[in-house]
Amino acid sequence: MSDFRARLPAVTGEELWRGIETVVCDLDGVVYLGEQGIPGSGDALASLANGGLQLLFVTNNSTKTQQDAADKIERMSGFAPDPASVVTSALVTAARLAGQVEAAYVVGASSIVEALAGHGIASVDDWRDAGAVVVGLDREVSYERLSAATLAIRNGALFYATNSDSTFPTPQGLLPGGGAIVAAIATAAEQEPVVSGKPHQTMIDHVAERARGEILVVGDRLNTDIAMANRAGWRSAMVLSGVSSLEDVDGSAAPDLAVTSLPELVALRA
Repeated sequence: MSDFRARLPAVTGEELWRGIETVVCDLDGVVYLGEQGIPGSGDALASLANGGLQLLFVTNNSTKTQQDAADKIERMSGFAPDPASVVTSALVTAARLAGQVEAAYVVGASSIVEALAGHGIASVDDWRDAGAVVVGLDREVSYERLSAATLAIRNGALFYATNSDSTFPTPQGLLPGGGAIVAAIATAAEQEPVVSGKPHQTMIDHVAERARGEILVVGDRLNTDIAMANRAGWRSAMVLSGVSSLEDVDGSAAPDLAVTSLPELVALRA
């Protein structure tokens, strides 16, 4: 622990929270793990909201709509957020593609299809009709769909990924994430995708447009949450209830502060 602390900036809880007006909060690994809520997360979120802070729930998980995510936050924690406060990688991807193509071939959940439709982009079953391929986590992915996506990209379709997370946390451990599926298609198509989720600039720009004042990013992944904060010049806190551990921290991806959980972080604001 002492070696880890030596690699972090010397920031106290009081200094971390000073002047913060918006909290950008990850979900998986921060508010809940799979279908298990992280104890105390709901009270922590309520404390922030009641204290006048803006809450934005920013997730790379593309399998849920805003309403789905808001419902899960309430179910897992007891805190009921405004669905409009949820920002998903699917929504940001759809907004980025708007006006570029009329139809896309989707390897991913129905939430991606819905997000694209909201920006006037149809989802097609025939890869030959697609101007873009959009890939996210697909728990029913098949070789046939991987093949169709590969063919579309090799024939000129744009290649977009909602996120590149190789894993996502569950109570049982880390499972394959959307990035694992993206990597399979990228390997076969011999082309890298445009990625919209954390820590990429598209997500930074989207969050910056929504947030007010000084921003604190709270997350469990160094290479997404903390990397986004560092890239944008925002403050950051890593919770140890999800993916990244103390041993993963190095100088290139260090949070301002690390705590065991969201409730411990919020307690430092008192």
